Amino acid sequence: MPLLIEDLSVWDISFRLAGHDPRKLWFHIPLEVEDHFRNLMNAILKAELACESIELEKRDFEPDEKEFSVYHWLDDIRACIFGRYYNRKLLRWAQIERFDFKLWCERMNAPLPEFWFPPGWNLQYELPEGDIPPGHYYLRRDWTSEDRKAWQQEQDAMKAKKTDGAIQHTLSETGLNQSSEPPLPASVSPMEDAALKMRPNQEARIACQQIAKVIWQNEPDRTIASVMKDDLIQKYGGGSFYVDDTVREWVKVVAPPHVSKRRGAPRKNRGEEK
Repeated sequence: MPLLIEDLSVWDISFRLAGHDPRKLWFHIPLEVEDHFRNLMNAILKAELACESIELEKRDFEPDEKEFSVYHWLDDIRACIFGRYYNRKLLRWAQIERFDFKLWCERMNAPLPEFWFPPGWNLQYELPEGDIPPGHYYLRRDWTSEDRKAWQQEQDAMKAKKTDGAIQHTLSETGLNQSSEPPLPASVSPMEDAALKMRPNQEARIACQQIAKVIWQNEPDRTIASVMKDDLIQKYGGGSFYVDDTVREWVKVVAPPHVSKRRGAPRKNRGEEK
């Protein structure tokens, strides 16, 4: 039976994509699984695939939440991407939400894996109109359909009143009026709405890339390292809020061919698999 849980680790996804059981004791990781490790961690570091348990933003982390910082894992992420070794703790720690994985696959024009996206299944459970959630204490054997309908109308009215009150309070707090933020059309689902909204790192990536294009138009021989450190990228593109490796990957995409093909100093090899 397909999995219907909302998030999986990079470890689980990679093994399942390759058709292997992630629960087994693996002394030697199959090559196709390693390839999935590398692709997924590269997408996470480049902010193309959202990871719920690793933050790319620069901020002060409390000691008990250091594992949420990309800096805690940066050497292991680099080593994974370059195929040098694979930190199993990292791969199990990195959690991906199903909807974020779906968006990434669609952008990559890759088919959705059936173990997580069974064809023909409705992945968003919706109650029939006027029905009551299974196991709800209001569900009584002696209720007629009219009883259920009356109860449902009462609940809907209460919910609408509560929602309207919350909206009015928020608008008065922020000084906005209702016309400044029109509601979504009825035809737009919450998932479609989420797909239309960009995360802050996506907005920063687009800004950095647009600025980098202008820099290279004016100075075509600038290196990737100098462009990513440019004040325009750091201050106005928002690059200062993200780890250098992420910003480097963003601007590298739009670098002129003669710049992007330059070879830098090789990274250190830390050796064995973890």
